[in-house]
Amino acid sequence: MARPVGLTILGILQIFGGLCTCLLAAVVLRNPDMLAKWGIPAGLAGVGAAGVAALVFSGLLNIAVGVGLLKLFQWAWFVMLALTGLSLASAALGILLGGLAQGALGGDGLRLVVFALDAVFVWYLLRPDIKRMFFPTAPGGPKT
Repeated sequence: MARPVGLTILGILQIFGGLCTCLLAAVVLRNPDMLAKWGIPAGLAGVGAAGVAALVFSGLLNIAVGVGLLKLFQWAWFVMLALTGLSLASAALGILLGGLAQGALGGDGLRLVVFALDAVFVWYLLRPDIKRMFFPTAPGGPKT
C-alpha cells in the first residue's frame, strides 16, 4: 500500500519543524540576546542551557516523529496524535484565556491558526484509511 500524500507532507513538515527548532537552539546558544530582538519576553531570554537543551530535545523528537510517519511506524502515529492533541488543547486554552486581543508575535491570531492546523491534523490522523496505514489488519483477522 502506498503512503498517502498527506502523510508524506505531514512527515516532511515535522522534520522541517524539528530542524528549525534545532537551528533556533543554536541561535539562542550563540546569541541569547537575539530573543529580545524577536519580541520574545525578556524572562525567556535567560533560559540558558536548560532552555537550549529543551529546544534540542523538542527538535530531535519532531525529526524522529517525522521520519516515523514517513516509515509508517505505529509509535509515530501515537506520538504525533498526542503532541498534536496537546498543542490543540494549549491553543484552545490560550484563546479562551487571552480573548481575541493582539499580543506578542500575533497573539491570538497565531493561536487561531495553530488551533485550526492542529484540528485538521488530528482529524486527518484519525481517518480510518490513514489509521489503517499504521495498523493494517492481519490476513484473516478482524477488520477495524
